[in-house]
Amino acid sequence: MNKKRYPRLTVDAIIEYQGGVVLIKRKNPPLGWALPGGFVEYGETVEEAVVREAEEETGLKIKEVKQFKVYSSPDRDPRFHAVSVVFTAKGEGKIEAKTDAVDVKVFKKDQLPSNIVFDHKKILTDYFEKEEYTEEHAKKGLSEPLPEIKCFPNQFRRSSYRITIEIPEYTSVCPKTGLPDHGRIVIEYIPDRYCAELKSLKFYILGYRNLGIFYENAVNRILEDFVKAVKPRWAKIKGEFNPRGGMYARVEREYKKE
Repeated sequence: MNKKRYPRLTVDAIIEYQGGVVLIKRKNPPLGWALPGGFVEYGETVEEAVVREAEEETGLKIKEVKQFKVYSSPDRDPRFHAVSVVFTAKGEGKIEAKTDAVDVKVFKKDQLPSNIVFDHKKILTDYFEKEEYTEEHAKKGLSEPLPEIKCFPNQFRRSSYRITIEIPEYTSVCPKTGLPDHGRIVIEYIPDRYCAELKSLKFYILGYRNLGIFYENAVNRILEDFVKAVKPRWAKIKGEFNPRGGMYARVEREYKKE
């Protein structure tokens, strides 16, 4: 009877340090550069293991440890089937090659060595792509369907009067981080043939609640959708968004009928 074999559990660390990421030059085969990491010992968690391995191989203490991804391809390690739980972290202290490392260096994205072993080049590619803002992030939320803005005939078309609509609880989602964005939207417009029906506008704005979109794009899209539906003489959309990272943003866009 063949004895069942099971994958080995490992951890790897993408350590952010001095403007780059830390790689070790391995002492043992497969030889080359790799992320710091190793086997999870019996009785410890993967979080404890990655902290231990990072310090044992680089001399760094790591903080802000966050799980990144799990890599489990059977051929990712030429020696045996190993499943790796990969973490991101920030390194503190003096960097020093220890235990299984003959060298340790900090590399920037465009200076990575050619001889990276295991699947660590793929892991780093995934990491750097996640860190960057892409064209996909920028376009997110611009074409997804939203509820229709409805109108009713303006009974005072001969008069030029202004309507102000305040929406104090606007919510959307950052297309990169998935974190919620909160703010206040103010719509001002001078109607022409039509006025915006507020119930439909409410459901239109609620459509942003689970939509991934940058709030700069949200303000522009709201104006364009509003103008397309209501066809006002003049309109202005103002978005005032809650502070994030100590910064407060206000986005405005105006339209005037030609």
